Amino acid sequence: MEKKTLLLYTIAEVGHLFPMVELGNSSSKTTLTSPSSSSLCDINSDRIDSYISQASATHSISIHRLQLTSPPTNIAAGSFHLLRLANPQLLDYLRSASSVTALILDLFCGAALEAKSTASLKDLGDTPIHFPGLSRPLLPSDLPGPVSDWEDETCKAVIPLFERVPTAKGLIINTFESLEAERFALAEGVSVPGGTMSPIYPWAPVTTEKIVNEARHESLAWLDGQPSGSVVFLSFGSLGVFPKAQLRQIAEGLDRSGQRFLWVVRAPPPEEHKGQLVAWGEADLEELLPRRFVDWLAGRGLIVKSWVPQVEVLAHEAVGGFVTHCGWNSVLGRSSPGWR
Repeated sequence: MEKKTLLLYTIAEVGHLFPMVELGNSSSKTTLTSPSSSSLCDINSDRIDSYISQASATHSISIHRLQLTSPPTNIAAGSFHLLRLANPQLLDYLRSASSVTALILDLFCGAALEAKSTASLKDLGDTPIHFPGLSRPLLPSDLPGPVSDWEDETCKAVIPLFERVPTAKGLIINTFESLEAERFALAEGVSVPGGTMSPIYPWAPVTTEKIVNEARHESLAWLDGQPSGSVVFLSFGSLGVFPKAQLRQIAEGLDRSGQRFLWVVRAPPPEEHKGQLVAWGEADLEELLPRRFVDWLAGRGLIVKSWVPQVEVLAHEAVGGFVTHCGWNSVLGRSSPGWR
């Protein structure tokens, strides 16, 4: 089994470098990175260079030195600025190092905490990503496309919102504890960048879609005429849009199944907006679906354009199956009283 690497990062100054080398020597496999002493205008640079050469030869550590240029005129302030400029080199070295378990920073190297990789999640390939509260890791391909690409405009807008979540005094979440007991336990005080997770207060399920004095929806009247537990309900959320080819594949599957169904269909975006999570008006079923499918489904299935009262549909006696994108409202609707 490959040994893990402990990476230590310090400045090339006597009072910092010597203790860090001794700390690293106690680890089975350690790499020490240190900016060039001449770059930091260290008056003991010859002594430090000699010490690093000796330590590399006699200690069980490897030492890598970041090469910085432009010695500062103000040694104190300028040195900290140079260390910040070293962040890209540090990231490059981290990428090249194998099996790094942890990075230990000298206090004066705190600017390294500002270092951010320019690689996107999509660039990680099949590398598993571990999230607190999840029982198994996710792959980058499991995540929504826009969130996986740092250069995507949606990602640039959304990620800062996520980063601010732990700064709140508390989070009110549309869920209930018996549904996510394990995640509630893990989230309590979990460490996140900049602190710990805010307290979570469940307030759910908030699923009602009933509008007072609204006429009963046509889908419910149709379900009244279907046998108990005989209908499969297909709904993919308010932004659940599919290209025409995929809609036709779903139609083909329903056709072959012989199953009664209620299907909510939304218009896909035009080609110039392909891939965007936006519904584009009312669906033209005759243009989107095979003609024979629309003509033949009378009595066995109902296609509704855009929207149905999902909670009431799920609670209806005729519904026996639910095909969904697993959006949160759909999950809570499935968990609500009335679903068998």
